[in-house]
Amino acid sequence: MSRERLSMVLIVLLGFATAASAEESQAPVVAVFDLEAKGVELPAEALDRLTDYLATRLAAGGAHRVVPRAQVRARLLEAKVESYRPCYDASCQIEIGRELAASRSLASLLLRLGDGCTLTATLYDLKAAAAERAATAPCPCDEAGVARAIDGLVAELAGAAPAPKAEPTPAPAPAPTAEPPPAPTAETAAEARHLLRQRDRMEWLGLRLQTGGSSHPYYAFGGVLEAVTWRTHYLHWTALELGGGLTSSDDYYFQVGTRLAFPWSLADDGDHLLRFGLGLGYWQNGYRQDASSTHDTRGGYLSLVARYQWQLIDSLAVGLEVSAMLLLAEWDGPDNPWAAFVSIPIVWTQSVER
Repeated sequence: MSRERLSMVLIVLLGFATAASAEESQAPVVAVFDLEAKGVELPAEALDRLTDYLATRLAAGGAHRVVPRAQVRARLLEAKVESYRPCYDASCQIEIGRELAASRSLASLLLRLGDGCTLTATLYDLKAAAAERAATAPCPCDEAGVARAIDGLVAELAGAAPAPKAEPTPAPAPAPTAEPPPAPTAETAAEARHLLRQRDRMEWLGLRLQTGGSSHPYYAFGGVLEAVTWRTHYLHWTALELGGGLTSSDDYYFQVGTRLAFPWSLADDGDHLLRFGLGLGYWQNGYRQDASSTHDTRGGYLSLVARYQWQLIDSLAVGLEVSAMLLLAEWDGPDNPWAAFVSIPIVWTQSVER
């Protein structure tokens, strides 16, 4: 009798183990995308660590299988190279999640609300192209506080996840050319989580400290105010440049003009960029009122400009610039004079929300 009971117990335990193994193999595969921070100043390294922690905690819960972060990073890098922007919107994540053979994608967002922050996570069903469920948790706006909030979010998502056996039979996959557009719920979620377009900043005011020389020859130093620079992906326009300074011959110079520049971003968010431009304006070099020396140059100018600019914080950028000016002036020499400057720009900027 004891042997029969022992056999029955072993059979029951084996059945449970087999069922658990089958359930685990049927757990949905989730692609965890980069944590997006909106209105929160956290380093990129901290956001990357928090995303890795979120993926690890989700996999540890057992309700989901997680695509390795290395595969997600590699595919996101390809997407960024192609589109020059991060993959935060729902349509981008749904497309990449499908390419990674995932059935779900997880989008997370850290929002600053008042004096604190709120962490949200949205689980998308990639077959239906719609949000399946979401969770939110208030938290401090630092790395440790966000990590604690991740624990609560993962527990909420895992507890609310449907059993794989109750999942409806998927409809036949549509042909790639006839893929349906995202459902309205996904579009609404994507619209609520849009980025601040870092590349389209407005530069309200800049101060350029410059030094250089001219073909007269003389040595000059001074500064230039830059008033209102409109920035788009393909063109930067500085409406007004107004500057002046002193020269080694005890003279002064004055300039007023405008410039167009073509940007080349060195980072996805536009925090590091090169700018190549062409300036146009009026130049005047003052002179002494005596017969011993005269430096009287005035007229239009054309300038070629190359600048590196680094977005130090959200409202301040600094950089290094070199420029060469051809002075289309009236003077006594046989050729038009030239001037060249090296300068340090300090710029007050502001993000433009799209």
